[in-house]
Amino acid sequence: MKVDIPFRPTSIDSLKVCLDSSYSKEIEKVEWGVTIHFEVVGQDANDLTRDRALINITSDKTMQVPIVLPIHETGINTGVYRGWFTVPESTKMLENLTISSAENPSKSVKLMICILVEIGPIEPVRTANEDEEYHIQYSNLGYADDPTWTYSIKCDSLMFDIDTLILSGIPDNEEVGIVSVSFNLSDDVGHFDVQEFNISQQLTRMLKINLS
Repeated sequence: MKVDIPFRPTSIDSLKVCLDSSYSKEIEKVEWGVTIHFEVVGQDANDLTRDRALINITSDKTMQVPIVLPIHETGINTGVYRGWFTVPESTKMLENLTISSAENPSKSVKLMICILVEIGPIEPVRTANEDEEYHIQYSNLGYADDPTWTYSIKCDSLMFDIDTLILSGIPDNEEVGIVSVSFNLSDDVGHFDVQEFNISQQLTRMLKINLS
């Protein structure tokens, strides 16, 4: 796709991709549906106008034909060009997204499209037997660093250890029945995953009556 824009930068010094418009933290992976921000620094071609540069966006599978995105100079003769792009939800399969400068394709950033927060195991254990240990090791199946866990367990005998991420306990006779459990996993950007399920705590001991 050809885009004609007058006074594009004559050279490109750097390109970075960030999650927010403060451009303080560069990223290597991102989740679909998230807005990413670009900053290109180069040599301005015209010191009398606020000019534009071009960004090419491709992916391994779903966007092999480049999306060409104009980004705007932050002011007259600054040589800094900024813009944003929302990663399409059609990229839900894991793949690489390549962001490059149209003026200098060697200035590029490759991002992995990924799920940032996902509660594992996907399918929890839904039964617990009286006087037998119930045990599940939880984890984040996504790529977020140090996400936050919150939870609710409507049962005294089952406990969640926030350090080891283990849900465990030994149900007793008084707690036989249905127990509601919910987990919420979130990161500091706003992504989250929720798991809600019931555990059936079953009575296993049989009452023996001596008829002799």
